[in-house]
Amino acid sequence: MHHKPKLPARENSKRINKTKDLINAIVQRKDPILRKNTLNKLQVMLSPQSSEQQQILALAALHSSLTAKFDRTPFRTLILPLLKSKNAKIRTVKIR
Repeated sequence: MHHKPKLPARENSKRINKTKDLINAIVQRKDPILRKNTLNKLQVMLSPQSSEQQQILALAALHSSLTAKFDRTPFRTLILPLLKSKNAKIRTVKIR
């Protein structure tokens, strides 16, 4: 049986807070510029040049932000190659 290496509590907490900040910026309705800038940031995070950790954070934030209205088209071309990633965590992040 394989055990996942656990992140130190502080590192895991930072990752969760970063994801929550991204989600909150996307789902909020009062500041469309903040939403647009955050979605642009997610596109950069999903790019092949980004670290796997950044890609995981972006995928998790997108998954949790699906109730927000935004154009998903630019994300498809970034997400499709990640479905074939060697990293199982990237392949299994819930995204629709």
